[in-house]
Amino acid sequence: MKLFEIVKEKEIVLVCGKLSSGKGQYIRENYPEYDHVGVSSIVKKLSGFDKRSDLSTTANLDSAIVQMLIKTIDESDDKVVVDGIRQPSILYMLKNHYGSRIKDIIWLDVPENARRERFAKREASKDDQSFEKAMKGDSALGIDDVETYIRGHHRVVPY
Repeated sequence: MKLFEIVKEKEIVLVCGKLSSGKGQYIRENYPEYDHVGVSSIVKKLSGFDKRSDLSTTANLDSAIVQMLIKTIDESDDKVVVDGIRQPSILYMLKNHYGSRIKDIIWLDVPENARRERFAKREASKDDQSFEKAMKGDSALGIDDVETYIRGHHRVVPY
């Protein structure tokens, strides 16, 4: 038996969606056997921020975020799902680094009224601003460009 026959290729899935689209729940339901890596936890580690109003100001950390994502993914098991990419640069850098090891890129398509309701119900400590203001922060990071790219090139899941 040869070494390349023993080593499994890493399988990576990227799950993206707007604020309160249910990314975590979707991952728990559809990828329970995958290691789950949240971009927000990496951003919190790098920035020291834990409030949404501060986290939305971290666009300049994209290269550092990708470096830590790569390290985390490489140290994970063979199956990894990443959620919460809000910047196109992060998506493109991961695609460039991992290529065909990224098996799926998903956009969760959720009506705004459902997302707004989820946001209000969860009462997360990090949510120190209104839904509208949080959405503007995500837009400033580039989430709309991430959505456009995924809709045009990958898979959209109504959720």
